[in-house]
Order: sequence, then structure tokens, then C-alpha cells
Amino acid sequence: ATPISRETMSTFDVRLGGSVDGGLRGTLKLGSDGLSWTSQNGERKVIVNKRDAESAEWFRTGPKHFQFRVRQSDNVQFRFDGFDERDQKMLQNFCKETLSVPFKVEKLDVQGKNSGKFECVGEDLVFKVLTTSSKTGEVVGEKRGFDVSLSSVKNAQANTTKDEILLEFAQSENTVGRKNECILTEMRFYVPNSNADDDEDDGSRKTVEVLHAEIMKHVVIEATGAQIAKLEAIKCKYPRNTFEITLHDSVFKMHGQSYDFSIKYKNIARLIMVPNPSNQVYLVICLIEPERKGGTQYNAIVTVFDPDEEADIAVTLPADFNSKYRDFKNKDLIKPKMSGPYHETVCTLLQFFSSTASKPMKVHRSGKFKAFVQKDYSGASIGCVKCSVAANTGYLYLLDNCFVFLEKPPLVYMYDNVESITWDIQKGTVAQAQSLSFKIKLDSRKAQEFSTIPKAEVRNMNAFFEAISKQKYDSKKMVISNYDNDDGEDDKSDKSDEDQHIKNRLEADAESSEDESFKGGSGSESSSEPSDSDEDESGGEADKKPKEKKSSKPSKEKSKPKKSKGSDDGSDDDDAPSSAKKEKPKKAKKDPNAPKKPKSAWLFFCDAMRDKVKAENEGIAFTEINAVISKMWNALTEDQKKPYEEKARQSGAQYREDKARYDEEHPELASAKGAKKRKGGDDD
Repeated sequence: ATPISRETMSTFDVRLGGSVDGGLRGTLKLGSDGLSWTSQNGERKVIVNKRDAESAEWFRTGPKHFQFRVRQSDNVQFRFDGFDERDQKMLQNFCKETLSVPFKVEKLDVQGKNSGKFECVGEDLVFKVLTTSSKTGEVVGEKRGFDVSLSSVKNAQANTTKDEILLEFAQSENTVGRKNECILTEMRFYVPNSNADDDEDDGSRKTVEVLHAEIMKHVVIEATGAQIAKLEAIKCKYPRNTFEITLHDSVFKMHGQSYDFSIKYKNIARLIMVPNPSNQVYLVICLIEPERKGGTQYNAIVTVFDPDEEADIAVTLPADFNSKYRDFKNKDLIKPKMSGPYHETVCTLLQFFSSTASKPMKVHRSGKFKAFVQKDYSGASIGCVKCSVAANTGYLYLLDNCFVFLEKPPLVYMYDNVESITWDIQKGTVAQAQSLSFKIKLDSRKAQEFSTIPKAEVRNMNAFFEAISKQKYDSKKMVISNYDNDDGEDDKSDKSDEDQHIKNRLEADAESSEDESFKGGSGSESSSEPSDSDEDESGGEADKKPKEKKSSKPSKEKSKPKKSKGSDDGSDDDDAPSSAKKEKPKKAKKDPNAPKKPKSAWLFFCDAMRDKVKAENEGIAFTEINAVISKMWNALTEDQKKPYEEKARQSGAQYREDKARYDEEHPELASAKGAKKRKGGDDD
């Protein structure tokens, strides 16, 4: 485009509209030869010469916000957001005198109606609200409700079964990581079939198909390259669906019944492959930026495979494969026909295309940790423990470089980012507890708690944490606190030896890593993650100087205080003969007709949540239900607790009323209780 004349009439600080440009802020200049807009960083420029301008429009987009649009003769439209109402007259004069184009003031229907029709007007998809006559019901007019620029749409899907169309909007890199802003990612709308009465055999298409075909004429499909491989019927745990996956040169696409995903290889942060106790293999694809579908963000894709399933995958290599990947040391692994276990073959393909020549993608696998309680289908130890995050119960995998919790949603925390690990253990309570919990604190000051850890796993897990902290971080990260191994048993020295055995085993194996590059490509691993090289160095030192834990704490002898002869506190003396023990007085039977004590707000909440917790946590132990409900209760706000507190108040009032009536009807019981209280006061 020809540069605009330096003669500037006016300037405005506005944003360039559209999801592709991500609402970039910049400066709009009106000149004698047209208009120009430049972003604040100077990387994005828009120039509209007056000879190319065709029309201009003015929209109210909020109570005090307006949008100015300029359309060129080639049907390309630019939108500028952030004008004030007083700017309208100046822009109107500019369009009339300088651009010589009509300036149209458009008014949108703001009554909130959601029934109308869609039309493709140039590069815009316009929704028009239909106005009907109150007497005849006929359409008497139409008014624009909203419109979207189809140049911002990266994909459109038609669901002919539900008569729906889904629009997915392209996201600029300027929107990545932007907080506290609403970003339009997708739009779904229902298209009633006006051809419902037509004969299906005449070849006519449904309305949703006609509109979808018209939209696709204007949608610029993202260049993904030719299809390289096709993976059929891939089961996913998260999102829960079965997908057909196609691998392309720069992205892989997941086609499901309800929605599709298009994920760039460069958005893959890491790959994780672990077994689960049900004789399955999880392949976890962790993403740098989450994929959005509606209000849900998917930070990882969890696929599920049968470990015994074999597959032959046909791979169509692009013509420039050898030249494009000539610097990849492991490109020989990608062949026209790849055979072997299905999960390993899929992992190899994803691993290769998400790698770069200087930084190969690694696969994190089960490492040195082995659980005591959790076993796989064959009875062998497995590197995970069963636990809960809030109300979700799943498996926590302790790999050599990260925590991985696989449930909805999956969570991955690298040890490099963990500042401390705090056990929720009160001294002397380990023997009574059925399960325990711990909390990790990250460098970002965020925290995550894992609860209902089986007590039998705690000692093993803590020894693993200590070994990782010492070997990789010289005990300066993953600092462990509040750990108490006093479980009330007398074999502490044996357990101390067992702890030392675990540590020695970990230190002896420190040189091995669960992080994999490609087979035969170990030379490319050193530059990918600094933490791995640190692990190798600390492992070498551990082999040279194995440290031993010396004597354990001496066992404490438990002794009971001697009691005086006149002691009548009701406690038993182990040294006294059984004949000298006092018999406990029998408790009086309660009257079944007496009013029951009132429930607290907590108990009302338990009654409301117990069935839900059981349904969402199949097989949960009875003793663990209250622990889960307790965390749910603590997470409630004061306003959310009010309904249960109101029920408790009403229950208390009803109890006092019933109790007063009951005491009037049974005065002998009331007087007996009063005498018992007075007697207890004399004893004190």
C-alpha cells in the first residue's frame, strides 16, 4: 500500500479489533490521503488509501464505547475499537470530505432476543433479529443483533445431527497468557432446518449444511501441510471421548463426535507415559497453552492404550522430509511403515514431530519410586499411589522429575518448581490415622494439596522425597517439613533401616533417568533440560560417597503414673489384680421418645453431599468420605454456608421447643437429671 501523507488531521488511541490481531492497542492517524494505524510496538500496521475505501460504519459496542469500521473495495474490512461518542462527527466529516465514502450509523438490537437468521454479508456473518406482528405473527422487519468477521474464524464445524454450527476463532500470540480479559474462542449456534418437510431422496441439503458451506467460502483454513499419518479410535480419558487423530507437518488434529482439536506441535510441553493398575497405559500430552472448548480449558490430553495392542501405521513422508529434518539425529526412526506396540508407535511419532534439532522432546516414564500398597493387575509394584485432590480421587505418580496426578483435570508439577513439601501430620496421631495428606508449595507461591494418602505409603514417599531433594537440589528445594514417623510401634530401629535401604537404593540408581530421548540418541539429551544434567552429577557423587544414617532414636519406655489409694477416677491399673478393679456403672437407657439433639450446619452439609461424594468416588472407603466432605466444606464461602447455618438455627429452635415440652410431660426425669448434676458438683 502507498504510505499515507505526513499531513495528519487527527490521531486516536484505539485498538485494532478482531481475534487475529488480539485487540492490539495503537495509534490511528487520519491524513489527507487516507488513514493509517500503527501498534504501540510498531510491529503491526494498517493503511487504507482513500482511493481503496468503499464504505464506513459506526457502531455502539457499549454504554460509552463505539467502533469505527472501514471496508475496502477488495471487501477487506478493518475494525477500530475504543472511540468516544464525541468522535462520531469528526469521523463522519473525514469519510465524507476526504475518503468520499458513505458513513452509516448502525444500531444493534439490544433486547436480548436469540431467534433470527444468519446471513453472510461480505466477510461478515451477520445475525439479524426478526420482528413479527403481534396480530398475524408474520415477519414485518429485521434488525442486526451482532456480527462476526469470518476472517477471524479458523475453522467451522457442522453437526447435522443436532443442527448446530461451531465456529472456532483464531488466537493471536498477543492473547497468549493475557489475564483478566475476555477472549472469544468459539461460538456455537442452532440452525433450525427449514427443509424439514422436503423429500430426503431429492438430494436437498439441510439448512445447517447450506449455511456451513457458505461460511467455509470465507474461512481461511490454517495451513497444516499434508496428512502424514492417521490414528483411528484413540480413547481419551481427558477429554473423555474417542478421537480419530491425523498427524500433519505442523499440527495434529483430533476429530471427535462432539468437538475437534487442532494442536500445534510447538505447543507440546512434554510427553508422559505411565501404566495404570488396570493393565492400561496412559500417554499424557502436556500443553504449554491450554486448549479451550467453551468454558473448559484442557491443559493436557490423556490418551489410553492397551499395552498388548500391536499396530501397523502407514506414514506418508513429505517430499522435503530429508532436507527439513536432516539435522535430526533420529529421523531414521520415522519410516513409511511403523510397526510395534500401538502406544509406543504413537509416542514415537508425536515425540519426533514435537522435537527440534537442538532440543529433542523427552518422554517422562515411571522412575525409581515403587509403591508398597498399590499394585498393577499382575501384582507387581507400580510407581503411583491412590489419593485425592479436593473431591476427585485418582492416581498420583511420583516420577523422577515431576508429580503427575491423573484424574479430571490432570495435574503436572515439575520438581524444579517445588519449593517445599509439608506433611499434614500431628505428632503422635499417625497410629490412629487411616490416611494422611501433604501439600506442595511452588515457587510461584501457589500450593496444591494431595489427601487420603494410605498410611502405609507415607514412609516410602517421604524417603523418596528426601532422596530427590538431596541428590538434585542439595536439600535447598523440595524441603520437607512436619514429617513424624512415630506410629506408636516399637520396631523403630527396623523402620529406620528400611528408610535407609530406600535411600541407598535411590542413590545407587541416581544415574539412570526416566526421561527418554529417542533410542540411540542419548547424545542429544544434554542440552534439552538443565535439571537432567544436574541429576547425573548428583547421582555420580552419591555413588562415590554413600551416606549412612547412624543410630535411630532410642525407644521410649511408656510408663503410667502411679495412683493413690484413694483415686477414684475410674481408670484401670494394669498392675492391680482384676478383682480390685471397679466395675463401671451401667448407663441408664435413653427414652426413645425424647427429642433428638439438633444438627449443626456441618451435619446438614454432610447429609447433602454424602451421596454425591460416593457417586463421584467409586469404591471410596467409609472412613474417607468425611475427609473429602470436610475439604468441600472448608472451601465454601460464608454466603454458601448460610443455607446450612439457617437449617441448623431452625433445628436448634425446634429442639428447644420440643425439649421444654418433653420436660413438662416428664418432670421426674428432669428432677433426676438436676440431682445428678448437683451430686457431680459436690464431688468436684
